[in-house]
Amino acid sequence: MKIRKSQITASEEQAQQLQHSNKGWYSIQVRPPRETPPARLDSVIRGATEASTKWFGLRNASPVIAYEIRRHRPGQLQFQFSTPSVRLDRKLRNHLTDAASTTEIQESSTNGLPVFEDETIGVGQAELLRRDWNPLETDFDSPPVNKLVGSLHQNAMQDTKFVVQLLFQPVAGHPVRRRWSRREAFNRGRKLRNKKQLLVGERTATPLEKKRAKLLEEKAAGPLYNVRLRVVAIGAGEYTGSRIRELAGCFNQYNHSESRQKLGVKRFKSVRSVSIFRLLKAVRDRQLSDLDAGFRASVEEVGALASLPDRSQSNIVEARP
Repeated sequence: MKIRKSQITASEEQAQQLQHSNKGWYSIQVRPPRETPPARLDSVIRGATEASTKWFGLRNASPVIAYEIRRHRPGQLQFQFSTPSVRLDRKLRNHLTDAASTTEIQESSTNGLPVFEDETIGVGQAELLRRDWNPLETDFDSPPVNKLVGSLHQNAMQDTKFVVQLLFQPVAGHPVRRRWSRREAFNRGRKLRNKKQLLVGERTATPLEKKRAKLLEEKAAGPLYNVRLRVVAIGAGEYTGSRIRELAGCFNQYNHSESRQKLGVKRFKSVRSVSIFRLLKAVRDRQLSDLDAGFRASVEEVGALASLPDRSQSNIVEARP
């Protein structure tokens, strides 16, 4: 009987391949402010991304932007954005400077995955419980990334290296598919608002049902992004799955009580080790992959997922005053 695997042990050749990406990326490290809370990055997401198509508007050719939280060693936690072109890099810098002037931006040469021969490596993927027109929670009193950052403090899981990767790409092209999806969302909203037939008589929609209808219609009407959220754990051996599950719990805060949407992170499993390696190469190259579940998110949802922390922590390098 075949058993699905959730991790691989890197050979020398695999480790060398995963360490270096053959794609040209322009990366910047973002250091959160020392005293003032960092601004939300919704305007950065909206302004730095570009929607484009090819094949007469039928295919999505929009560039992908990556946001990563990396802990290659326990004493240093790094936050970085990566873009595929100089022009987008410049555009991203300008929007970051305008929206979050108290942050510090530095060049970064960190690419690939920090894996060596004989190290175990596994990857978790974010999945939604409901259809992605049901929004995630985006209203927080403090940056939601604080919980994830707190789990990656200097003394936690010291034997493990982590890469948390968020890819986002404007939804464009596929006009028929997008129109049909939007129509489904609005039909669902209309059903929530309509009177419900009971065994005897009928009832009007509850306030919660009306709120749910409003939430999903607002999301369907706005610009959307193709999103991939991945959690990579390296060097934990038999505890690789446990490490991924520990970080997965940090994403429960995005569960929305009114839309009933839930965000979970599950380990990627396959009977073939080559499939796990293929997905890891997609992480290395910051590429969307057909092995990913993925979902569509609004500007506000991407901004909440790509937030910067405001907590003081020994392994976070803060901006200089």
